[in-house]
Amino acid sequence: MNKQEFENKIEELEKQIEELKKEVNSPKFEGIKKGVRWQPIFGQHYFYLDDRGIIRCVEWQYDDDDLFRFNTGNCFKTEQEAIDFKENLLTKQQLKDLALELNNGVEIDWDYDNQLKFYIYFWRFEQDLVQDDKISYPDIGQVYCLDENFLTVAKNRIGEEKLIKLIKSGI
Repeated sequence: MNKQEFENKIEELEKQIEELKKEVNSPKFEGIKKGVRWQPIFGQHYFYLDDRGIIRCVEWQYDDDDLFRFNTGNCFKTEQEAIDFKENLLTKQQLKDLALELNNGVEIDWDYDNQLKFYIYFWRFEQDLVQDDKISYPDIGQVYCLDENFLTVAKNRIGEEKLIKLIKSGI
């Protein structure tokens, strides 16, 4: 190799070094920051719920699949977190289905203040499930029902423990 070939090789290697510096300083290697939810770093394993309801463990590659799972809240540090997520999703859907059934085809009308919309929450002072009603505005993520027996039926069909776990999860 002559001097010019060595200089060309050095220039090529310097470009590769710059590209590697950009790569290592990219978001995929940032790691966990305080005050934000956990996100894996490149090469780290995480758990998620697949489209058949199976908990999977994969390596974070910072690709579109990983980012979609993270952005939709389907990216967990532990298998137990993924299991809890799955159980809460199933419970929430049961609660939604129950509300639809009890509503007997009647739509919730947030513009009609005489229509009571019942919802369930966990009252921490009493450490118990409680039902209340709203008339004019919905809360984010809350399941509403027009039947005043919503809580009683939900406890019987779904179970008090599952409902408390769902509510405490914030899903």
